[in-house]
Amino acid sequence: MRPFILFMLMAFVLPFSLSAGNIEKAVTPNMEDKSPMSHFCWGADLGGSIDMSGHDMSTIDIGANFGYKNDYLRLLGIGASLNMMVSNSNRSFPIYGIVRTNFMNRPSLCFFDARAGVSLNYLEDNVSQAGLFLSGGIGFNLALGQKFKSHIILSYNYFDRGYYTRDGVDYNQPDLHLVSLRLGVSF
Repeated sequence: MRPFILFMLMAFVLPFSLSAGNIEKAVTPNMEDKSPMSHFCWGADLGGSIDMSGHDMSTIDIGANFGYKNDYLRLLGIGASLNMMVSNSNRSFPIYGIVRTNFMNRPSLCFFDARAGVSLNYLEDNVSQAGLFLSGGIGFNLALGQKFKSHIILSYNYFDRGYYTRDGVDYNQPDLHLVSLRLGVSF
């Protein structure tokens, strides 16, 4: 438990130890030598989510995304994730549109991450359904280079699961409210 706490403290303290000026120098050391920026980007995330609704549905998450980037947008695109519940065999596959931005045209330590789409939910007893997926969070840059960026994102996730009917019986699956911590990289 103690190594996990130390890792979490370092993950949150490291972004604040860098100044915005150092980030700009790391990304563009000399303005004359700036290479043309590609507007295509892709990335991947790995993390975990804790169920805050009390239904024992905490998950391990793996995701990938791709899309467009420019000076104001870190990412505008689409993505998909695999969320595997730890305590049972339920799985969710969110497919979403994603926006990442710091609302400025220069590098910064923090950015906003928003996702909206549909989640394909596979429940116990071979039941599947689809529902709304929403996520909003704040990200912190960990390392910036000319061709890559690594980050950590703390976010809130909402999974709409609702009702389904099986053998003439109506079942209500509670909606899920999760807090997620993701470590990711983008190129």
